[in-house]
Amino acid sequence: LLLFRDRAGVKPLYYYFDGGRFIFASELKAILRHPGVARDLDYDALALYFKYGYVPAPYSILKKIRKLEAGQYLALNHRDSPRLGRYWNVLDLFAPNSSDPGKERMGAARTGITEDQAAVELESILTDSFQLRLVSDVPVGVFLSGGVDSSIVTALLQKEATAPIKTFTIGFEDHSYNEAGEAKKIADHLGTDHHELTCTSDMAKEILPRIPDLYDEPFGDASAIPTYLVSNLARPQVKVALSADGGDETFAGYRHHDKLNRIYEMSTRHPLLSRLIATRAARPILKKIIGKKVIYVDLWAEKLGQLARRECSWARFFFDGTRIWPEDRVAALLGHPARVFSDFIQPFEAGESRYPDFLSFARAADYRMYLANDILTKVDRATMSVGLEGRDPLLDHHIIEYTSSLPSEYFLKNGKSKYLLRKILYKYLPREYVDRPKRGFSIPLKRWLRDDFKQFVFDYLNEARIKQSGIMEWKIVERELNGFYGGRDILAGRIWLLLEFELWRERWLRQA
Repeated sequence: LLLFRDRAGVKPLYYYFDGGRFIFASELKAILRHPGVARDLDYDALALYFKYGYVPAPYSILKKIRKLEAGQYLALNHRDSPRLGRYWNVLDLFAPNSSDPGKERMGAARTGITEDQAAVELESILTDSFQLRLVSDVPVGVFLSGGVDSSIVTALLQKEATAPIKTFTIGFEDHSYNEAGEAKKIADHLGTDHHELTCTSDMAKEILPRIPDLYDEPFGDASAIPTYLVSNLARPQVKVALSADGGDETFAGYRHHDKLNRIYEMSTRHPLLSRLIATRAARPILKKIIGKKVIYVDLWAEKLGQLARRECSWARFFFDGTRIWPEDRVAALLGHPARVFSDFIQPFEAGESRYPDFLSFARAADYRMYLANDILTKVDRATMSVGLEGRDPLLDHHIIEYTSSLPSEYFLKNGKSKYLLRKILYKYLPREYVDRPKRGFSIPLKRWLRDDFKQFVFDYLNEARIKQSGIMEWKIVERELNGFYGGRDILAGRIWLLLEFELWRERWLRQA
């Protein structure tokens, strides 16, 4: 028996093996239907969930059940245990020398190519990828958020289309999170058949208890709520929807790409100054360097000093800089040290010397971990739950194989993210539509937790319930609750992870 998971990790593949019984499925809940499968919590997986907001492959939230990683295969015969191999690895694309001496690097570095040449070649590759995803005998639409990625998907598709493409957008009542207006302007300019829905707090309250059934594992990305809504909005009109997942990872679009890259460059170019700035007294200087609206300044200041002293790997710097809960707090929450974190980053540390620069490493790491385990998980479960086929044109492997060969400055230049992608998009949209501050596909989480979701929080995160389960330490939960409801907005993400875990436990452990 041979099982394969796709290169980027768009689709899931769970499996269970106990020495004599092998079960595999595309959903965890399917494996749990077998009466011989125990529902024993995997505390290593739970620790990773609290640190990053998702359960990364190869772990699952339950012991003995595992997930194939993106680009992996599993081979099984009647005599042996399952054997794992990898047929495609995004990490090797960005590394000049493969970790396997007998294997050439999949992506060859390009030298001497200009920005204009790269833009022309990239547009051709994008167009081919997008057109391929339109092949269907059923209606096809596009999720249009108003950001760079979904805008270029829509623009290149509408350029070739003979009729207006159907586009779908979710907005919010809170204007600081609402991009529906920008998406409408882009749709009008491109001439699409546009549809939008405003996500209210009442809608969100209806969806929240359903998340454990949709995702099977604890899942901490709050934008799962609008993703479900936009999928439900599209389904009556189309049976296939194209999204723009992978754009941030491929083209260096996340805020942390810029901020972490600035810190790393500071540590290498000015090591003595970096050690000074890393001291507590000088941390206001660091805030100015990486932006006023910045969180985790204390963490990043510590990492800046460690980088300058060469005491910190790129992998440790990157994964600590993108976490939600710190490791020591996770250990306190679960009541024992979590040794899994070192195992988690070891594959990245082992090969990081092969990368040409830190930004290449960051893009590859996000593609391997955050994209597959968070973004693609979110969209796949939401679309499939309403019977909508999701397709991801930016995840055509030819795109990442091409872009990994280009200089990093073609993606993050003078503080501007997705530089090369914007260069293409300027041909189809006015610059003011393209060069807007990035918001990301997020919800007004802090306000909802304090108002509309507050009853959920205290119904599920109370002393009696937490102590009865025996999984988490009540004193740590109480401290986080008091901190958030006492005004520390930065703790909203931690409260959300706690709530989502308890909702999941109610559905899958207490009712086992």
